[in-house]
Amino acid sequence: MPLTSLPNEILQTIADNLENENEVNQFILTSRGLYSRLNDWFYRRNIREGGWALFHAAYNGREDTAKRLLRLGADANAKGSHHSFAAVRTVLGVAAWSEHYEMVKLLLTYAADPNERDSRGRTPIFYAAQNGNVSIVELLLKWGADVNIYDFSNPPETPLDSALTAEDSQGVVALLLDGGVHAGIVEGSALCRPYSPWSESSTSSFEY
Repeated sequence: MPLTSLPNEILQTIADNLENENEVNQFILTSRGLYSRLNDWFYRRNIREGGWALFHAAYNGREDTAKRLLRLGADANAKGSHHSFAAVRTVLGVAAWSEHYEMVKLLLTYAADPNERDSRGRTPIFYAAQNGNVSIVELLLKWGADVNIYDFSNPPETPLDSALTAEDSQGVVALLLDGGVHAGIVEGSALCRPYSPWSESSTSSFEY
């Protein structure tokens, strides 16, 4: 009797009794029919056990997978480690760091908090600013990202500091300044630091 002829309840019981994730994956991928029937069960199981699949989707820009997981109840504000990240990041932070604009937008529509910190005290706008990604910074600002938040570095840094470390980031710097960066943050940044490349050009390029 082929596996695909068994009721879903029995197939799910078999999968539940497998010892590890690798065995579950091998079982589900036995055939296309089996995968199709157990796919939602597999995603729900993953959500119950920590939701690594949503991080994987955010990192790789797999919007269809992320949308399906979110519809099944995955937490758009989940935190975890992924790939080589030392920090425990938010799913939104992973998407911003990976520069997947549509993924960032999707997570925001599912109530991801743009001001949720990761283990370094950083919010997603830090990573978008660090990458010099104008479109993602602009999107996060539209959804209420705080430009005056400090991370847990010593000394603490802001999204403006992250932008000033990136190459070709004048567009992001301008967006952050327009977004209401406090004067004290500007004065303490490389924009006003003597002999900084930014300080030499800031007076002619930016108004703050």
